[in-house]
Amino acid sequence: MAVSTVDEGTGGRWVTADDVELAHTITGLARERGLTAVPGEVAQLELALDTVDETEVARFWSALLTGGAGSTGSDTAPQVLDVFDPTNRVPNVWFQKTDAHQIPRQRWHLDLWLAPEVADERIAAAVAAGGTVIDASDAPSYTVLADPDGNKVCVCTALDRA
Repeated sequence: MAVSTVDEGTGGRWVTADDVELAHTITGLARERGLTAVPGEVAQLELALDTVDETEVARFWSALLTGGAGSTGSDTAPQVLDVFDPTNRVPNVWFQKTDAHQIPRQRWHLDLWLAPEVADERIAAAVAAGGTVIDASDAPSYTVLADPDGNKVCVCTALDRA
């Protein structure tokens, strides 16, 4: 079960303080009924594309993924623009403004959102399978890993986020 608030203007989904309170209520009710949380079975995948011109790129991906160029919205971070599919059929795609660079350079990376209780275990498993921790300076909010070819992925949690 996912708890979030949908922005009627952009279709964007955000977790608000009310959503967190509702999640705590649901967790309490589930516990009272003898149900056990299984955070290792919860994950959300987002696609992230580094780009110099996020506005133009976002319009293209919005039209391709949702059928309309208007399914974009600003994230809480001013340098980020997102494409949200209001039907939840495709993953969120967000665009991170970067400096111009020579091609080829990795421009796509995955953001894998996990429950905080299992993030360290999942990171350890990925490292044991040949991955490398590239940057853990923002953990537990996110940790950057790379596969053996150097392709990056961010393992994200909701901890320590403003």
